[in-house]
Amino acid sequence: MKILHVINSLVRGGGAEALVLALATALNKIEGNVVHVLSLENPKDKEYAQLLEAQGVRCFVLSHQMRSFRNIQLLSDFIQEHDYDIINVHLFPSLYVVALTQRLKKMNVRLVYTEHSTTNRRRKKIWRAVEKKIYDTYDCVVSISTEVERALKEHIHNIHSVVINNGINVSFFEKAVPIDICKEIGVTSDCKFVAMVARFSYMKDYKTLIRALLRLDNNVHLLCIGDGPFLNDNKDYAHAMGIGSRVHFLGLRKDVPNLLQGSDVIVLSSEHEGFSISMLEAMSCKKPFIGSNVPGIGDLVRDVALLFEFQDDEGLALCINKVLGDKTLYQNVAERCHSFAKQYDINAVAQKYMCLYKSL
Repeated sequence: MKILHVINSLVRGGGAEALVLALATALNKIEGNVVHVLSLENPKDKEYAQLLEAQGVRCFVLSHQMRSFRNIQLLSDFIQEHDYDIINVHLFPSLYVVALTQRLKKMNVRLVYTEHSTTNRRRKKIWRAVEKKIYDTYDCVVSISTEVERALKEHIHNIHSVVINNGINVSFFEKAVPIDICKEIGVTSDCKFVAMVARFSYMKDYKTLIRALLRLDNNVHLLCIGDGPFLNDNKDYAHAMGIGSRVHFLGLRKDVPNLLQGSDVIVLSSEHEGFSISMLEAMSCKKPFIGSNVPGIGDLVRDVALLFEFQDDEGLALCINKVLGDKTLYQNVAERCHSFAKQYDINAVAQKYMCLYKSL
């Protein structure tokens, strides 16, 4: 089967991009498959494309402008040249570009869209008729969690949707060698590290985690791994809180598995999630995971991880202190998290996608 995954830009830092990296690699290893990945625009960071190419997955770039009507003709020509059986699309505006191309050019190919989030700015009544037309262009919509599917069906009725949860290469994370973080950031060996891997955007809410640090012992440090428009705002916030020396902004890193293995606790303080890749990565490292009790986290790991209410820095600090202060609890939570993550290995997820593709 010849499969194309289409995404806005194949850059490190997002959950959808991480899924495409892992899923395309796993699908390409299945006998008889040829898998390609197409970015609508040229990514500044070539790391994911290089990793895919090294695994035999060819990567292409459509144009230099993601939001251009010219992309419809370019995409039509590209698909006609390669003769795909399945096109699996991720994120907006790729969602619209592929749908409009299909409606205008009538391509002989099956279309799948993977829905990654419980909410977006188009989930308004004024957009509903347009959204219905776009989503109906796809032969099937994959929701990455039951909560994502529920939210989508509230917005668009009578949509053909199935749930296939996100997945990752579990062994890649569980076998990673820990980094000596004390040495890297220049602190004493008695320090503890709380890590969060996420884009710096409002919905990720790093500020609650920064405030929680005020309630923790001075030897507890925060590792912020990611980039985004709110990065400088959070740096200023940490300094304004008087704990700038304990909050370390590490940027986008290629050694995330090693950083997670070197950390003590991993947190995700989001406003909402679909099915968090960062959460699975943390759990694969056999570390205690603490998440905000919101859709896409709380409904998935209520009996596995520790939860706190969104923006409740006191509750978050209490959770962190609990696991750092109780070795038995620490080990129990870490083992539960690891067992949970193993259920979502990318090879099992790839088989579910293959079953869907063959059914269309």
